[in-house]
Amino acid sequence: MTTIDLPPDPDAGKSPEQRGRTLAEDLRRSIGHCRAWQGQLAAVDVVLRQARTAGYRVDAKPDAAAERMRWFRSLEDWLSGKLSQLGALQPGLGTRADQACEPDPPAAVQNEPGDKWFEPPVRLSQRALRVVVPAEPPPEVASAVDVLIRAWRDAQQIDDALHSLQDRWELFQALMEDIDTSYRAWRPFLLRFVRARALQLGLSQTDVDPEGVVQDAFVATLPRWAELDDPKAYLFVVARRLVGRAVPDAAIRASAGTEDLLLGAETHWRWNSLSPNSDAETVRVARAVVAAIAQLPERQRIVSYLGFVQGWSGPQIAAYLECPASTVRANLHLVRSKFYSIWFARAGAPELALRTRRRRRAALLRRAIPLAGVLSLTAAGVAFADGWWRIAVAATVTACVGMRVALGWLPLSTWEAWSAWFHWLRNSCTRGQRNRP
Repeated sequence: MTTIDLPPDPDAGKSPEQRGRTLAEDLRRSIGHCRAWQGQLAAVDVVLRQARTAGYRVDAKPDAAAERMRWFRSLEDWLSGKLSQLGALQPGLGTRADQACEPDPPAAVQNEPGDKWFEPPVRLSQRALRVVVPAEPPPEVASAVDVLIRAWRDAQQIDDALHSLQDRWELFQALMEDIDTSYRAWRPFLLRFVRARALQLGLSQTDVDPEGVVQDAFVATLPRWAELDDPKAYLFVVARRLVGRAVPDAAIRASAGTEDLLLGAETHWRWNSLSPNSDAETVRVARAVVAAIAQLPERQRIVSYLGFVQGWSGPQIAAYLECPASTVRANLHLVRSKFYSIWFARAGAPELALRTRRRRRAALLRRAIPLAGVLSLTAAGVAFADGWWRIAVAATVTACVGMRVALGWLPLSTWEAWSAWFHWLRNSCTRGQRNRP
């Protein structure tokens, strides 16, 4: 993180947005201040030139007003540039030079009781210019000289105030750069932390949006960013609290009954992707499927959602994820196996797992029956032929094929028996833990 080594911040306690708005207002006010002084000095320069032409004595340099005008014009250009840079750092502030507001009269012009802000003086009449010298200058000349002197004094005060404005600008620029750098550096770590914390609490992405949590954590930290010694630690604390706040809402959604989901109660989680005529069993199985998908690893979760929920094909998923189609098929097969063997039975749909086992047996029988018929015909043909050697060959072939079928059936039956025993043992342990006082 960038170390900010600048004078004390006059805007301490304000958020970056408030800092930017305050700084933009001060810059616009200063620009209007400079424009007002340029208008006054232009009028003063006209009055003094006319006075010198008429032969009056003026206690000021001939180019004093023009020099001050150039100084205020350069200051206005500098302030306009800073205002444009501020708009680039924090868009939406309306930081344009032509939006400069009309300022209040400068403090140096209001330093005497009853004194008013100098307005452009009237043009000297020809009669006033023909006054024989020596004579006392007209009031306009004295007022112009007085305004010129005050412009010099106010310029000195503005020059001193510019140091504070420059410090505020540097502080704001360093703060925005530090926030941008920190966001780019810490965002991936915060995302992984939020996902891990949500998984630890049993929350899915339906309950917690990791990207939204990261954004909310930064928004909550911005007002105190300049005051924090370690903003990174504070960000992780805020993200942890935001994830924890989603637990009660997730519990309410999980406790919502099936009838509430079907009736579409506003206070519970609704299924709007199912048809209006979906029954309670369909809603229950759909909730089990989505809950199972939420517990998968990231790649399998994306593949299963696109394949099972959105109905994408394997090539479409492979093109979207930029991976081989074989990888997509392997992930889909792995997820489907997990669903059939574990999650559906645990989610309260054992009939679906039983239906799957029956489907596997039927597929095996469909493969075995044609093979058995062919082997039977072959064995009958060889048996009725002459020669014991043919009978021996037919018996050997039949035995080999039968052994192959038996070996194909035996692992499947063993796997199903082991799976049933494993589920029974796990359910027994779970019931024992629940009944334990």
